[in-house]
Amino acid sequence: LNIRASQAGCLSELDRLVRPTSARLRLDPVPTASRSARDFVSRACLDWGFGHGIDAACLVISEVVSNVLQHAGTEMEVSVARYKRRVRLAVRDHNSTFPHKLPLDIERPNGRGLLLVEAFSRAWGTLPANDRGKVTWAVLDV
Repeated sequence: LNIRASQAGCLSELDRLVRPTSARLRLDPVPTASRSARDFVSRACLDWGFGHGIDAACLVISEVVSNVLQHAGTEMEVSVARYKRRVRLAVRDHNSTFPHKLPLDIERPNGRGLLLVEAFSRAWGTLPANDRGKVTWAVLDV
């Protein structure tokens, strides 16, 4: 009996069966940040078997990251976590100004991001971070 081979096989099988429940990605405030966040969230959803929830999750994360790029302009940390059939998306930045929903105005070419976040999420919000910043989060059913 080759113990080393058995141990490697067991560890490999455990890695396949036990999937992480959360993941994080640090992003700089650059134009490609939204794309990187969508790719990151897509990979997590696929790894967790939530392929059917990718479109909504990518839309939500893209809108929140775009808000950071446009209004905060700081580096950010994107996180995604799963719990049963839900995914929690969060973006932490280093600007303490909270985002706010604008009233819908069909004449305005932008300003619909948080309305979309609200429409596609079970719940969402913003919390202050410890060191002058905030975390904007959303929970989606997948």
